[in-house]
Amino acid sequence: MEKSEEKITDKKIGEKENITGKKIEGNGRSTVKKAEKKEKPGKTIVEVERLNIYYDERDRKHPFRKVRRQVGYDLSFSVEQGEIFGILGESGCGKTTLVKTLLHMVEDYEGTAVVHAAHPQMIFQDPYSSLNPARKVGWLLQEAYRMSHKKAGAKTREHIRQEAVNMLQKVGLSEKYMEHYPRELSGGQRQRVCIALTLIQEPELLIADEPVSALDVTIQAQIIKLLLKLQKEMGLTILFITHDLRVASMMCRHVLIMKEGRIVEQGETKEVFRNPKSDYTARLVEIAGQKV
Repeated sequence: MEKSEEKITDKKIGEKENITGKKIEGNGRSTVKKAEKKEKPGKTIVEVERLNIYYDERDRKHPFRKVRRQVGYDLSFSVEQGEIFGILGESGCGKTTLVKTLLHMVEDYEGTAVVHAAHPQMIFQDPYSSLNPARKVGWLLQEAYRMSHKKAGAKTREHIRQEAVNMLQKVGLSEKYMEHYPRELSGGQRQRVCIALTLIQEPELLIADEPVSALDVTIQAQIIKLLLKLQKEMGLTILFITHDLRVASMMCRHVLIMKEGRIVEQGETKEVFRNPKSDYTARLVEIAGQKV
């Protein structure tokens, strides 16, 4: 078990009551726009309407020829400012592809996909591969701060270092971790550093792609508790990608369920898990042993 600066919670995954909210609607245009720093509550941060996504892949019969294959079908949803919105489904259902399209990492698509947020950031599943192993934590944080605050003008070294220390403390790690290399940290500590790296850049949208699936249950609970705390304190909008319904029930206000590139169901988390409308969702809920 990792030694964390934050007090360990005894609550197990799935014991916390679901977060609920009103049903979402989707619309938008195909672009990424910067948002104002101060936004009114209820502003839509992500808008997707009738989105179809495509990949080019090699033809099995003709290896030197590429064919266009559809991997996302008529997707529509929206995410409001300050909420945690879950995208759920089994591996290979298109969750990550959908997010990559929102970030324009996938450019072959039809329909509308809007992100009304300045410099959205991602937290990935594997924290170790997300960190430069040759650099200490302090350097990583300070460099991220420098790169994301260039337009704000020159800052002193002392100021930048203090910003890095403050962010480490915000994620539950003390100043001593500034001198550690990623290899010297546990999995949970690395993920805390990854969270700090994203937040020090002051994103208006945080995309968490399976951020706890590589951690054991106790550390999962700690990271979930940390994300909920930071979301409340900083008013973060989080797009939370997961295959684990238990984690989604703790984290998300709204969820959508994906299967084979299609949205089979979406709505308030508690309502979707309590009264699933599709057989696929009902099966996932049964497998997870979800009681809501």
